[in-house]
Amino acid sequence: MFKVIRKMEDIEHLSVLIDMIQKQMSHIGGQTDPVRIEEALKRGLSDQTRTVLFLLTEKDQYQGFSFCNISTGLESGGDYLWMNELYVHEEHRRKSIGSQLVEHMERWCEENEIKNFLCMTSKENKEAQVFYEKKGFGLEEVIWVSKAITK
Repeated sequence: MFKVIRKMEDIEHLSVLIDMIQKQMSHIGGQTDPVRIEEALKRGLSDQTRTVLFLLTEKDQYQGFSFCNISTGLESGGDYLWMNELYVHEEHRRKSIGSQLVEHMERWCEENEIKNFLCMTSKENKEAQVFYEKKGFGLEEVIWVSKAITK
C-alpha cells in the first residue's frame, strides 16, 4: 500500500521510519542522530513546506520510503519533484520495491501536474545509476555546489 504523507501526525510508526532514515543517512555519510532526524521531519512535514514523504507498506510494515520536496523552477516551466532520499528496507531489497516507489511517484506527479522528477546520486554508485536509467531517467554530469550556513 502506498501512502503519501504531508503531515507529521500521519506517520503511524515514527520510530520505525526514523530507524530506516538512520540507515539511509549512515549509508550516505549523513547525520544519524534520531532527534535531529525527527526535527527535520517535523520541519519538513509542516504546513509551511511542500515536502512529501512516500511510503510503501505491507501489513503495517514499512518496506521503503522516499523523501521529496516540491519546488518551482524557471527551467522546468513549473513545479518539479526533487527526491532527496530513496530507501528500501534490507529485508525487501531485490523485490522491485524501489521500482514500485518510483512508478508511484511518477503517477503522483502526473496527477498533481508536476513537470519534472529529479534526483542525484554519486558517480561511484553505479547500481543506482543503472536503476535510474532503467526507470527512464537521464543521467547528466553536474557539479554539485553547496555551502553550509551555520551561526
